[in-house]
Amino acid sequence: MIANVGSNNTVATIEMAQQVGQIAGIDALLTVVPYYNKPDQAGMVAHFTAIADTSPLPLVLYNIPGRTGVTMIPETVITLAEHENIAGIKQCGSLPELSAIIAGTPDDFIVWTGEDEQFITAATLGADGVISVASHLYGDTMQAAYQALKTGDLTQVAHLQQWLLPKMAALFAWPSPAPVKAVLNAQGFSTGVPRLPLLPLTEAQQTQLAQLLDVATLDQIKEGVTA
Repeated sequence: MIANVGSNNTVATIEMAQQVGQIAGIDALLTVVPYYNKPDQAGMVAHFTAIADTSPLPLVLYNIPGRTGVTMIPETVITLAEHENIAGIKQCGSLPELSAIIAGTPDDFIVWTGEDEQFITAATLGADGVISVASHLYGDTMQAAYQALKTGDLTQVAHLQQWLLPKMAALFAWPSPAPVKAVLNAQGFSTGVPRLPLLPLTEAQQTQLAQLLDVATLDQIKEGVTA
C-alpha cells in the first residue's frame, strides 16, 4: 500500500509523511515533484532528501511533468536513488527518460511507469511494472499481456495491446480520474465523484465513453475482459 503525501511544500510534506507513516498497513509514501513553484534540479534533490531523511517509511518519487510543470531529469533521479530511504519512482515521461532511469539506478530501486500505454514497452526496458488507471477495469487483460511477453508470445502481446490501447486512451479523453470513476460507479463500486475543480462526467459524456470502450453502457464493462 503506497499512500500519497506529496505537495509543493517541503515542510508540509514532511509533516504529512510523519502522520501517514504511523498508519498500520502503509508500506511506502508517494511524493510528487513540487508543482507550481518550479524548483530546479538542485531544489528537487534538497526537497526529496529532506523528506527521506525524516520519513518513517520509504519514499516513492512521482515524476509527472504534465501535471507539475517541471521535469525531474534522469540524472536527478539517479542521484536520489542512492538515498537509502528512497525506494523507487513512478515515472511519467518519455521512453528514453525511463530507459535512462532504469539503466542508471541500483537494481533494488523500483521503477514503475505511470503511463498506461507504455506498460509493455516499459517491461521490455526492465521496468518493474505500471501504476495504472486502466488496470482498475482491465487488470486481467494487462496481466495476460505481461504473461504473453514473458513466454515470448509476441503475437498475443500485440493482439492484447491493440485491444487495450484505444481503451486506455478513452480513459483519458476527459480529465482523469473522472472517466474511470464513472465506470466504477456504474459497476456498483461507490467511488464518489472527483473533487473540484474536476467534474464528474455528464450523462452525454458517459454515453460517449461507453462507445469508446465498445460497450452499450458503462455497467457492461467487466473486470478481466479478454481480447
